[in-house]
Amino acid sequence: MSPEIAEATRRFEAFEHRHSPKGLLQEYARGRLRFYWTRKLLVFVIVVMVAYNTTLLTTATIAVVLMLSDLLDTYVLSALRGRRLQFIPHKTLFALSTFTALFQAAAVSLGVVVILHAAPDRDATSLALAFLMTASVYAGVFWSFHKPVALWSLLIFACTGCYIVVDGMTGHDASRAQVTDLIALLVMGFVSITFIRFFNETYERQYKSKKMILRNSLALAKATADMLAQQRENRRLVQVAEHANDSIFICDAKGEIVWVNDAFTQMNGCPREEVIGKTPCDILSAPDNCAEADAAFRNLCDGSQPLRTQFVNHTKDGRAFWISMNRVPILGEDGKLESSIMIARDISDFKEKEAFLARAKEAAEEAAQAKARFLATMSHEIRTPMSAIIGMVDLLSEQGLPAEGKKMLETMRRSGETLSTIINDVLDFSKLDAGKVELSPVPFDPREVVDDVLSLLGPEARLRG
Repeated sequence: MSPEIAEATRRFEAFEHRHSPKGLLQEYARGRLRFYWTRKLLVFVIVVMVAYNTTLLTTATIAVVLMLSDLLDTYVLSALRGRRLQFIPHKTLFALSTFTALFQAAAVSLGVVVILHAAPDRDATSLALAFLMTASVYAGVFWSFHKPVALWSLLIFACTGCYIVVDGMTGHDASRAQVTDLIALLVMGFVSITFIRFFNETYERQYKSKKMILRNSLALAKATADMLAQQRENRRLVQVAEHANDSIFICDAKGEIVWVNDAFTQMNGCPREEVIGKTPCDILSAPDNCAEADAAFRNLCDGSQPLRTQFVNHTKDGRAFWISMNRVPILGEDGKLESSIMIARDISDFKEKEAFLARAKEAAEEAAQAKARFLATMSHEIRTPMSAIIGMVDLLSEQGLPAEGKKMLETMRRSGETLSTIINDVLDFSKLDAGKVELSPVPFDPREVVDDVLSLLGPEARLRG
């Protein structure tokens, strides 16, 4: 992960944490503590007004209630802000902060009511309503952070204001002053609600706007990192293509060359400036190709499908050489051709070796055929005198020779027949090379074969002991 992504992720996660239930509770505590001295000033003014209009005991009671509620609320807020109560479940902390805030709101309302009743001729109504408006606005600004506190505090202050107006109208005649107090309550309530609504709507817009900015910043950081990684990958690929031994060039959708590597210029002998903007057909020439290779060459220049072909090319100075060409089309999301990558390799050495092997194979086949012809000829030449020898042996056996002579003649006849069989086997080997051998069933007597072997090899065996 890049440092930019890590920083954007950290800021987005911190923002999300601040606006989680726990984070909002801490923000509520931080905001309430920020107005600590404002609350102290309000409590001080209420105590002074009570002391001015009532007895010392009443003043002390109100002061104790106000100070106790404020100290309790401040302690809980400080503990939440300092995270000293992390061992307590969130719901418990939420309920505790709600209780202390409502206790303080009730204490303020009690002080305002005491001031109103203690003032002579109840001439402090406007001041009491002003106190309630201030407390209502203060409570309403925390609506987005701690909705129960804001809602119940506003209800407490609203009920207190209604009590003040209704009590004034019940105890006296509905004079113009009481009607004025009612109108003042309604106006103050409207102003308070309008301000609270405007404040919280502004906060919500800022929250959404900042969240969108942070999310876009994170997406931008990721996109930037991906782009940089792609650029590094592209640079590596360009270096690989630039220094590859194979000739590589890229064509646009029109078939015009837009980039070539050094191997292309070295293979074809054309400077890079001369080939940019031209088509492969303008650079690669193939007048010595066969019809099949020439058709493949035209497909290479005109088609948009993957293709692998071979043809003869000529350098700028006219030297002919064989190349193997591989075309890889690059298609867009709409399936249309955007560009093509051509990879060419000089295969002249391979073609020379291929031709050499073909010539060697042809020579070997000719030698094999000559050997077969020689064996067939020699077999026929040997078979003719051998047939004559066997015929003469047959004639001698009819001249009335003694038994020993007939036995010798029989051995000579069988040896001649064996030699004829060997000659026939040689002819069969020739047929094997030509793929024309045929198997023929013949009678076979194992005893006769053994007797023939004994009569043929017996004399030699007896001489060797």
